Amino acid sequence: MGKIKLIGEIVDNDTAMIYRWLGFDAICSRMVENAERNLEEDETLEIDLNSPGGCCSAGAEIYTILRQISEAGHRVVVNVVGQACSAATVLMCGADVVNASPVSYFMFHNASASAYGKARDLRSATECLEQVDETIVNAYQEKTGHTREELHKLIDDETWMSANRAQEYGFVDNILFMEQEKEEDKEEDEMLDMVKACAISHTLIPEEKVALLKEFIIQDQKVKDVKDVEAKEPLHKKMSNEGGRKSMTLQEACEQYPEIKDELDILLQNTQKQHDEKEVQTVEDAVKKERRRMQDIENIAGSVSAEMVYDAKYVNPCDAKELAYRALAEHKNQTAKYMADVMSDHSESHVADIKADPDGKKATEADELAGYVNANHDTQGGKTNGKSI
Repeated sequence: MGKIKLIGEIVDNDTAMIYRWLGFDAICSRMVENAERNLEEDETLEIDLNSPGGCCSAGAEIYTILRQISEAGHRVVVNVVGQACSAATVLMCGADVVNASPVSYFMFHNASASAYGKARDLRSATECLEQVDETIVNAYQEKTGHTREELHKLIDDETWMSANRAQEYGFVDNILFMEQEKEEDKEEDEMLDMVKACAISHTLIPEEKVALLKEFIIQDQKVKDVKDVEAKEPLHKKMSNEGGRKSMTLQEACEQYPEIKDELDILLQNTQKQHDEKEVQTVEDAVKKERRRMQDIENIAGSVSAEMVYDAKYVNPCDAKELAYRALAEHKNQTAKYMADVMSDHSESHVADIKADPDGKKATEADELAGYVNANHDTQGGKTNGKSI
């Protein structure tokens, strides 16, 4: 028979690593998956459960894994040895058999979350929680056979139950160590009142703190193996024979607690994968940007010299806007040079020195020749060898 203990808050796999690094108990799906891998054919998986609850999605994931283990031919037994509250009640419903210690207790309530934003954001959060409650009722109904209306009232009222009452309701199949006989209702009520008075509200480590702790634990994300990572502070402290405390390095902790190494390996793989994906995306973005730059330059190439286009593309790279500015500046320089050359040519030609006659006409040899021909034409009657002149 395979046996594991699920003690503490129910969290996701990454957060569980942080909890254990700090010395806190935590429950995550990987613990159940590891136990499943070690099961032999038709072997029973027995789980001792003591949890105040935690993350709804993590609890639902473990519920599903337990159902899958059962479907694969293994018998799944959950022993509630202390408490099963909130998400832990969903988890235990995934077992084939639920046993409870006579001093254990249970708490059922609606899903909860924090929300902020506009009215529509809060309405959306409310709708989300209502749907999560529906999934919780799905697990409860499958286990107990009660109507959805009864189960919704159960969680709406935040119901506490002793082991015996949980058995009567259908959540528990057997009470451990005892013959199956009912306790007096009065005694149960007194015990539950005591439990409610002494119950401590467990709060998950905030996500932003988990992220900071991950950065603190893994100093260099480029390491290839977890043994290359060294924490600045002790991972775990244990009492020595002399009564003092001995610090453990990360490598020593991994050797003593193999599940920590497994979780760090996966965390490092995920981190490297995210890093690689980010690098690929960066390259793709750079290629797209360069293609857009080239295309924009081509769009204005018809109004710019080929030399300037080549220079903008390869020699002194710039975008189309910068190229247009360069072209305007070049055009201005060429225009200024052209005007300077015109003024220089005008000065060298001495055109300004030419003067007109007082009567507005200037006599030339051509004018004199034309006058002579016309005079002879008039004298000879306009005829010369039979031809008109």
